[in-house]
Amino acid sequence: MITSAETVGTLVSLIFVFPFAETKGRKWAIIYLGALLTVVSALCQLSSAYLQASELFILSQFFAGVHHPLRTFLTFLFITECAPDKNREQILILFEKEKNLTTESHITLRQVWENDTLRQGLKVVLAYLFVVNLSTTNIRATYYVTLHESVGFTVQEALNINLILSILFFPTQFASTIMIDSLGRRPVMLIANVLLFTMSCLMLATQFLAYFFGPSLLTKVLYVILDCIGESTTATGIMSLRILFITELFPPSARTAVSQAVLFIGMAINSLLMATFPIVYSIFPPGFFAPFVVTKLVFGFYLYRHMPETKGRAVCDIIEDMDEDVMSRTASIFEEYTPLIKSRVNPIFSH
Repeated sequence: MITSAETVGTLVSLIFVFPFAETKGRKWAIIYLGALLTVVSALCQLSSAYLQASELFILSQFFAGVHHPLRTFLTFLFITECAPDKNREQILILFEKEKNLTTESHITLRQVWENDTLRQGLKVVLAYLFVVNLSTTNIRATYYVTLHESVGFTVQEALNINLILSILFFPTQFASTIMIDSLGRRPVMLIANVLLFTMSCLMLATQFLAYFFGPSLLTKVLYVILDCIGESTTATGIMSLRILFITELFPPSARTAVSQAVLFIGMAINSLLMATFPIVYSIFPPGFFAPFVVTKLVFGFYLYRHMPETKGRAVCDIIEDMDEDVMSRTASIFEEYTPLIKSRVNPIFSH
């Protein structure tokens, strides 16, 4: 009965809904109508569970069947028509390659780690996390006034500096996407890491001078320079690299697990820093910032060595290159009983 409801919905869609792609347009049918059908189907399923009504569940399957042709055939059609004439075949091939990169439709984080190729991508993402999160950025934002007072500024002066720098550097926030697209991922990461390393060194220097010699004009000047570098760092677009790494270094089947891990690790690092800062800072302020200098060197060097350039490249090509690079090295201590990366795509789409 349930399967029949979905089949009936598909037939109804082909006869009555599919023509809307011609009269209303592809975008209207795929995005607007498709979203509406998805919401209605989900609401029917939730209602069936709450009211214990099988009729509502069958109705949800009917709407899912109506949506099926829209999210399958029409989506491919829309992608094909959006692409230039000379690139349509290539777009379809790349789309199918990305979808069929792995042998499984859903990959867990453990499977990602046990696979040599995906583990390499995960290491790059983790190194990026340690570079960005193990820095002075969040501490400076949370304890902005406290840190400014430690180098000799008053509360009002600290607030004035924040206002002035926010106004001056506001236009640079629009440069982040331009830098990523024009320079590429590796140059942006290199520039941002140099800026973060400089910030860590300046923070360590100002806290060292303020702790041993007291606040002075020098500590104020150094800290204003540090603030300017901090504003410039966000303009590089480094914060956008996290989502780009996940979408470009991993197949669709692994992105959910990797995203969950990245969010959890980022929250854990930030929570640890926020919890330990008041304790360590009250004992020896420079001691809290010293490790940040080391992490920028270690993880920055790792990214310089192993981070691939993904600008303008298809996901399937990036992962295939990573797979070849990993396979050319010595065997991993983790044995892959069931390889996750397919050696080739569906023959239908290969030349």
